[in-house]
Amino acid sequence: MSTDEFESMLRSATAHIEAMQGAAAKMAELRGLGEAADGKVRVEVQAGGVVQSLEIDPRAMRMASADLSAAVLEAIQLATEDAGAKLAEILETAMPGAGAGLAGLTDPSQAAEGADALQSNIDGIIESLQRSLREGL
Repeated sequence: MSTDEFESMLRSATAHIEAMQGAAAKMAELRGLGEAADGKVRVEVQAGGVVQSLEIDPRAMRMASADLSAAVLEAIQLATEDAGAKLAEILETAMPGAGAGLAGLTDPSQAAEGADALQSNIDGIIESLQRSLREGL
């Protein structure tokens, strides 16, 4: 391997690391938002779906308890989907192809396909890094 090839490989690896560091910072700040019951119920979640805030408009208190409960659950689901879409976008920017697999994980009907796509992408990245390391040695 020539010095130029090695430097190119090193620049590429550095760019990947910087992209992942940037993605990690964005993920730490990521929030998903969801509303239900005509905006009377609002939820904010972190990337993993952990509820950060729940706002219930006083007018929502006039709803039947079962309807209010359903609205809260709907808002949480919508916020989780929003966070998942934002997370997929962040990962797609840092690791092209990874976001599409992750997006499938947020839709239960496509979870198996999304997991397979994400695993396939991760396997490809690992193989590429291993190949680069072998060629560099």
